[in-house]
Amino acid sequence: MRATVVVITAAALWQLLQPPPADDDDEVLMRYPLHHRETLRAFEQLNRAARRSEAAPEPPRLRRLDLTPVSDNGTVSYVLTDPERISPRALALTAAGVKVLQLLDGSRSLDQIAAQAAAIVPASDTPERVRQLVQNLSASLFLFDTAYRSAVIELVGDFARLRERAPIAMGSSYPDDGAAAREQVLGYLDGHQPPAGKLRGLIAPHIDYQRGHLTYGKAYGALRGLTGVRRFVILGTAHNRSFRRFTATRKHYRTALGTTVTDSDFLGRLARTYPYPLFEDEFLHRGEHSIELNLPFLQALFGPDVAVVPILCGSQQDLFAERRDPLADPETAAFIAALRQTIAESAGDSVVIAAADLSHMGPHFGDQFIMDEERLARLRRDDQALIDRLAAADAAGFFAALSKSNNATRVCGAAPIYALLQVLGPDVRIEVRGYEQCTDPERFTTVTIPAAAVVDGD
Repeated sequence: MRATVVVITAAALWQLLQPPPADDDDEVLMRYPLHHRETLRAFEQLNRAARRSEAAPEPPRLRRLDLTPVSDNGTVSYVLTDPERISPRALALTAAGVKVLQLLDGSRSLDQIAAQAAAIVPASDTPERVRQLVQNLSASLFLFDTAYRSAVIELVGDFARLRERAPIAMGSSYPDDGAAAREQVLGYLDGHQPPAGKLRGLIAPHIDYQRGHLTYGKAYGALRGLTGVRRFVILGTAHNRSFRRFTATRKHYRTALGTTVTDSDFLGRLARTYPYPLFEDEFLHRGEHSIELNLPFLQALFGPDVAVVPILCGSQQDLFAERRDPLADPETAAFIAALRQTIAESAGDSVVIAAADLSHMGPHFGDQFIMDEERLARLRRDDQALIDRLAAADAAGFFAALSKSNNATRVCGAAPIYALLQVLGPDVRIEVRGYEQCTDPERFTTVTIPAAAVVDGD
């Protein structure tokens, strides 16, 4: 019964957080990602309009947020967080609080919300508590209002001026002490040996270490004893919306182990070869964890200033829906050709890493069911079909398997895996080193993760 309550609530909130466009400003926001110059221009216009009409405050409107159910001794509560990391805060809510959130769709004034909430939560202090909730949401930048829009404008400008990208997983996935972090990640490699043959690529997770450390160890054990590599090209997963298929950054990534060196010469050649803007979505790197969580392993094995090429890969969901060959997509085809050419023409060896998780299932991701043993077994079979295509270095087959179901299991690492397979080509040998289903005790969330090494073919 507890799971049913969570599913209904999460599904209702999911629908709320994807409202239909109401006016021209919303159409701009649906067309362009958060950091795009057109979005920032629209934000400035909305803020000016809000300041001119201070007597009529904007109706509270909740942003697109993540809602995570948390169970403590049979009591379910919820935690609201920002997937775009504009806000660092987490807000705890009761089930009643979540019901009130469903009123915050921009169509009601605060007074109207307070009045309707009193019918949901009959109590004399409900109106005041609702006003306090809305105030907390605004202070947390969880509402689409002037405070949030101003914060976005400031953060985008600040990030553009930085030379280093600050860590976001330090202190949570790995310690903020460099020596402790190094010891931790090297410990994950115990018992794992490299494959036979010259290493060309790697497929590793980007999930947090608490859940994924065993599979990280299997993946990065393949790099033990590796020498002669000039750079690591890391194809990360962009979890937030991008305007372009691929986006790089010239900024150096910093972790607890030190600061990596972005290979600017390599990136410069790639940008000149690739006929589309390669840095237009650079702000995505600020809040994206997929590349960062792979860096401590490289730093522990090859030194803190290891040379990397950080590139985020955007969603292929439109291609899945249309069952359209990615090579028929101009940006994808051009990127694969440009990266392949840049690797071939650059001095020294390059190793390509796909930072990629696989399936995401359960109520947390919008499903109307918990992940019982039968569903986990079915998911394993579905994932194995993908892994079989991956093991065969079959990029087209890998994409076709996902496209057949319109990526029904939400494989978020599809784009980096596909790009790696295409860039390294079919004449390689892929050793699948691990697969794991990371499921929480309440069965609300399952994330599956792979580990594989790519070596020269026999």
